[in-house]
Amino acid sequence: MAERLAEVCPPIRDAMIAYLERKMATCHPKTVTAMATRLKHFGVFLAQIDPDLGSLAGLDRRRHIEPYLTSLLDAVSLKDGEPITVADRSRRVLAVKCFLTDITEWGWDEAPARKLLFRDDVPKLPQVLPRYLPVDVDRRLTGVLTDNPGNELAAAALRLQRACGLRIGE
Repeated sequence: MAERLAEVCPPIRDAMIAYLERKMATCHPKTVTAMATRLKHFGVFLAQIDPDLGSLAGLDRRRHIEPYLTSLLDAVSLKDGEPITVADRSRRVLAVKCFLTDITEWGWDEAPARKLLFRDDVPKLPQVLPRYLPVDVDRRLTGVLTDNPGNELAAAALRLQRACGLRIGE
């Protein structure tokens, strides 16, 4: 983990390493590795914008957190050079939020004095609409529900949905 966080300033890196070592006791190794990668991005960002930051306790929402959240819009993947997805942005913010929340709850000296990340700071994932049933599949389903004597209630529910205006595609 120390090699992965090599670009992070020493006081911040030490806190991140201690946190990740603690998480090894309760999380799978791959989970901790993913956390380390996401925290690295935050640590590198802090090293770039405030190299003199001596502790996580010195974090400020306006100087550190808000610029970090904004920087994620332009972040690119190290694997393919493409912009990171909304899901990746969300995972990075959640990793930092969990990190800061955990060390605060654990009473670490390095913890910020107050909450810096909030629920609304986590990028919203797009709501995927459910896939519609093709007409032939829908007809077969209706036939099975109607013809099978053990599913009267399911068949009645499906017919009720149709009678209330639910379209085949919904």
